[in-house]
Order: sequence, then C-alpha cells, then structure tokens
Amino acid sequence: MSGADSPSAYLWKTYWGSGPLPAGAEALGVVTDPRGQHGALLKVGFGTLVRGNAGALAALPAGLYGCSVALLRDEKERLK
Repeated sequence: MSGADSPSAYLWKTYWGSGPLPAGAEALGVVTDPRGQHGALLKVGFGTLVRGNAGALAALPAGLYGCSVALLRDEKERLK
C-alpha cells in the first residue's frame, strides 16, 4: 500500500476538506491534539506543524507533546 492509498491519506483529506492546501504546505497524516481535537497534520512555513480542519489552521504543542499522530506511510519511511 503506498502512502497515497493508506487510511491516513484519506483521513487528512476528510479533515482538511476539498480546498487546496496553503502554498508550500505538505500533508503528513492526521493528528489528535491533547484536547481531543482531530485534524490533518500539516507542515507549513519553515517546518512548523499545525492541525488543519476545513481550511483553517490551529497551532499544536511544541514537539507534538501529548498528541496522537498517524503519519502517511511515505513519511514513516522518510523518518527511519
């Protein structure tokens, strides 16, 4: 299964919506923050990780402290 076919590949799109990602943004998977809010895990700007929902961006704790993350398969391979 390629990253494009993995469950988190489809889930991030469900959380983000049908609109385009911000310029320079990259979808990495899905995230649940410490408050239990789910969304697309996006890398924006100079590598800042944010949660995206319905076209809106929300900050995540530094180092993703307390977050649950499901990365796209391609991202898992890149982090090895």
